[in-house]
Amino acid sequence: MRNILLTLVIFFNSISLFSQSEFYKDRLIFKVKSEYRSLCSKNGVNHEKLNAILNRLENVNVSKMFPNHFPPRVKEINGLPTVDISLMYQVNCSENNDIEQIAKLLNQLEILEYATVDHIVYPLITYTPNDPNITNQWHLPLIKAFEAWAIEKGDTNVVIGITDT
Repeated sequence: MRNILLTLVIFFNSISLFSQSEFYKDRLIFKVKSEYRSLCSKNGVNHEKLNAILNRLENVNVSKMFPNHFPPRVKEINGLPTVDISLMYQVNCSENNDIEQIAKLLNQLEILEYATVDHIVYPLITYTPNDPNITNQWHLPLIKAFEAWAIEKGDTNVVIGITDT
């Protein structure tokens, strides 16, 4: 329960970082409750109310986000609940739909755990080394070093030996 509460706090705090325009205008994500698993397939959910709402969208395509993933075999690992991503779906449609309104309608259905627009996520911190020759190092963008530095900058306790023969 503590893990679920922490996840919700992080989720809602991260949503507050977004402005109204920072989501894909042609994408929704929803997760079906596990008790409705029998209604799910790779290309949709066999539920009348859900499909009635999704049919309001133009050029709609529904598919599992993780089609090859199976439900977890255990409910907990080390006292923490497991998360079942096998019931998550992505809805693609044309950009001239009001997907925020559709997400609100979907959230009212008893079959879904949640429905949300697909937010565009940016790293909160960008890191650029203080190397004066950084612009001459053409290989760094190719290996996506700047993106990696936004996640991990290394540890001064780690020793790396390089031998050039």
